[in-house]
Amino acid sequence: MKQVPNIGDEFQLNPKKTTNFNEMIEEVSESSIRLRAMIEQAIADHKITRDDYDKIINIATEDGYIDKHEKALLSQLQQMIEDRLVKFVI
Repeated sequence: MKQVPNIGDEFQLNPKKTTNFNEMIEEVSESSIRLRAMIEQAIADHKITRDDYDKIINIATEDGYIDKHEKALLSQLQQMIEDRLVKFVI
């Protein structure tokens, strides 16, 4: 059984056609990797500044497209802010 890669892992899109979900791997964008690093730092610190939040949004939107990995990361961060697991600091 193939293992599904983590967001930070490097992998290539399988060029052959397949209907097996485990073989269908989407390439993770460089901005998703940078976005994940910034969000993980906020989670580790349990806080985020307005400047850091703005940087996160800029990374997610810099290419004009928010891919599914970026959407998931932003959603998780937003939920953690709403649950007060990550707090805004001034």
